[in-house]
Amino acid sequence: MDELMVAGLVAVGIGVVTGILMFVRHEIRPARPESYSPELGRASINSASIPIRGGIGAAFLIVILLTGVLIALPELRLIALLGMLAGVVVGAVLAWWHRHH
Repeated sequence: MDELMVAGLVAVGIGVVTGILMFVRHEIRPARPESYSPELGRASINSASIPIRGGIGAAFLIVILLTGVLIALPELRLIALLGMLAGVVVGAVLAWWHRHH
C-alpha cells in the first residue's frame, strides 16, 4: 500500500474515533449558533474566531499533520524525534519543579 494511502486511512480512522468520542461525550454543537441571524447577509468565515479547544481532538490534529510532513519529508524525521524527546524532558523537568515548589 502506498504511504500516502496509509496516512489517509489513519487520518480517516482518527476522525471516526474523534467523532464517536464527541458523540459519546455529547460535545456536538448545535446546527445553528445562538448568534445566527438570517438578516446578516453574506456568509463569511473569520479564521481568527474559530475556537480550537485542547484535548484529544487537537492532539489527533497535530499527530495527523506531523505524520503527513514526516512522510513527505523524511529528512525531518531526526529533527522531529529530537524535538519530541526534548519536549518530554522539558515536560518532566517542569512537572518535577511544580511538585517541589
